[in-house]
Amino acid sequence: MVLYTLSLSQVIFVALLLLQASGCAVNPVSGRPELTLVSEELEIKLGGQEAEKIERQMGLVPDEEFTRYLNTLGRRLADASPRPNLDYRFRVVDKAEPNAFALPGGHIYVSRGILALANSEDELAGVVGHEIGHVAARHSVRTISKRGPFAVLFGVASGLAGLVSPLVGNLIGGVGELTQSIIFSPY
Repeated sequence: MVLYTLSLSQVIFVALLLLQASGCAVNPVSGRPELTLVSEELEIKLGGQEAEKIERQMGLVPDEEFTRYLNTLGRRLADASPRPNLDYRFRVVDKAEPNAFALPGGHIYVSRGILALANSEDELAGVVGHEIGHVAARHSVRTISKRGPFAVLFGVASGLAGLVSPLVGNLIGGVGELTQSIIFSPY
């Protein structure tokens, strides 16, 4: 068996080539160019997959009338956003903790706990508008794109080391995951 080893500079070079091939896009909110590894089509697909998981795990509040109201409110806000073309979906998750979050591609959730705290439509609109801002600015896509080079770097190093010693490969992979979690935990 012939083993090929790559130096750290070769691994970094491969990672940079992959990044360059991915392309640059203009952020729809800031108007500034940014590196992205995720197309809008992939963003929508990933968001749909995660939405299914969220809805299975958390459950939705089965109030069709309120869901229609929330969708109407959200759609009015989304139509004024920098990305009105997305198929935004607004849902209430069955959680008592006050929270709201957005998934890639336009899936926006508010918890029943935050609804209990909202004193007016304006307050709810502020929460929903904030989440629409995350989707419009592609914050989750930016996070995925920032993690890409780390995944490539540690993935290649882990795979190569794993050929020689599975234990060392697993250790390098674990260090990569820990590094990413520390660096990207604010997101």
